[in-house]
Amino acid sequence: MLLRSILVLLMSLMLFGCVSMPKTPEAFRADAFALDDFVVERSLRDAYALVAENTTRCHQGDESSSAMIGGMFFSFPTGSTRVEGRIEPEEGTAVIIVTFANISVSGLLQVVDFHRISASQTKISIHRSNDTKKWRTATEATKGWFQGGAACYSLY
Repeated sequence: MLLRSILVLLMSLMLFGCVSMPKTPEAFRADAFALDDFVVERSLRDAYALVAENTTRCHQGDESSSAMIGGMFFSFPTGSTRVEGRIEPEEGTAVIIVTFANISVSGLLQVVDFHRISASQTKISIHRSNDTKKWRTATEATKGWFQGGAACYSLY
């Protein structure tokens, strides 16, 4: 039974590697599952700083999964999530990218675009990879940060 459980776990991890994830923001935007746009009463720099700080707090770092197999508890690394960003004040744009990588797969999970509307207004566009609770609640949390919220996301 223990061997069978371990084999199922290993096969699941190997199949996860068959999934292709977009590698560039352009490819991600073209294939995004959903796009959520909203406007905030903040300058481009302030809106970007708020989202960059909270996205890093909520998403960046190593991820792991745990499983109970044959009465034993195992915790194993599943990959690493990284947050990157760039602001172009002269062009009035910025972008924040959330990427994931492990031994068999890597690519983008979320792209957040910022476009200056005026000195005190910024349009934010959140491109999501799927409709799981994690990414739906991550989008809701991003909007909430502009009302003083501190939530990240929910997995379940």
